[in-house]
Amino acid sequence: MKRWKVLSAVVVSGALLATNLYLITKEDSKVSRSIFVEDWTKVKAATVTETFETKGVTIPAEEYEVYFDESGKEFQRFLVKEGEEVTAGTPLFEYEVKDLEKNKGEVEREITEITGAITEIEAYIKKLTDYKTQVPTASTVSEIVQDGVSLDRNASSDLIISTLEQEIYKQELEKSKLEERKTRLDSQLTAMNELSGPLTIDAEVDGVVKQINQSLNNPVVTIASTQQAVKGVLSESQLHKTAVGMPVKITSPRLEKGINGTVGRVENYPASEPSLNQKSMFPFQVVMEADEEGISSLALGSKVDMTVVTNEAVDVPTIPEKTVYGKDDLFVFKLTNNGYVNKQYVTAGLRANQKLEITSGPAEGEMVLITPRAIPKNHSMFITPIQTEKVNLDTYNTFSTREKWRYFLVGLLEK
Repeated sequence: MKRWKVLSAVVVSGALLATNLYLITKEDSKVSRSIFVEDWTKVKAATVTETFETKGVTIPAEEYEVYFDESGKEFQRFLVKEGEEVTAGTPLFEYEVKDLEKNKGEVEREITEITGAITEIEAYIKKLTDYKTQVPTASTVSEIVQDGVSLDRNASSDLIISTLEQEIYKQELEKSKLEERKTRLDSQLTAMNELSGPLTIDAEVDGVVKQINQSLNNPVVTIASTQQAVKGVLSESQLHKTAVGMPVKITSPRLEKGINGTVGRVENYPASEPSLNQKSMFPFQVVMEADEEGISSLALGSKVDMTVVTNEAVDVPTIPEKTVYGKDDLFVFKLTNNGYVNKQYVTAGLRANQKLEITSGPAEGEMVLITPRAIPKNHSMFITPIQTEKVNLDTYNTFSTREKWRYFLVGLLEK
């Protein structure tokens, strides 16, 4: 009898187990099933940086060209040599102004003539002013006419005074014009006096004399600035990503740490003539920050590596790219606090280095599933591996026998 009861219990248990296994494994079964979750991650705040790598060579940041206008001037000599360091204000070459003394003499003569004319006008204005106080005597009228003032001898006193005032105004206007002309000539003469002897053209920037043109073809002097830059080339795809002002990290075996810089110039015309048989490369230039340590250890012409930062999202919610599914409509599997796996759509932002910015979707701190063994159904229950170091036997002993069997079977039947 006892054997029969045991056998019956085993048969019933086996039947129940087989039935549950069938229902759980049956495709499209409505029976709730759990998934085993081995790997998951949090949505974390991080910085996503989009970059590309390229190479370059160090060059002077700028070259300043100095020109010499030979009209009216005579070149004397260069005062610097190629390779010489100069500072702003350093004399570069000497020249003299042609026919300076002859031109000074002509200006001085004109100033003398104008000064005499002004003196005569002042005397004439004084005489006309004196006449005004003597009108209307007949002798005064005769003197006025003799001095060239157009006046009727029989005119009234008021008309005579009005005519005199008009003539005085006319003379004062002429005097003012002559004085303005004299002022300009005085300034011109002062400048000529300052030009006496050899004159110099000075450097406007600090740098190194790169080239001197002894034949005096312009530019006669070329100065390379002491500030360094990096010259490189961009592919067509890189060109469309790059803009002036973007940050750049410059590295080299000669540098203990990278040097910061910015894109200073991007050229839209290829470095060589466009051809169907070769890819077009576009020149660009990066300016190194002047206060960066280590620049002095890079000689001009040094080869360097550059990392150009084309886009950056700082302190944004991010997840690994491998947690995202779908092509057009992207989604993740979020693990909820009550033990379910829920499908949730996300909106992607910047993507770089296998990391994705999400502008909408799970919040920072929430959990998402990483590469499950099989794609779970939405709102499936999940279980995770037992973490023995966190097992508390006291808690286990609080379960009823029914609960212990239930959790045992769930673990046994997990698919």
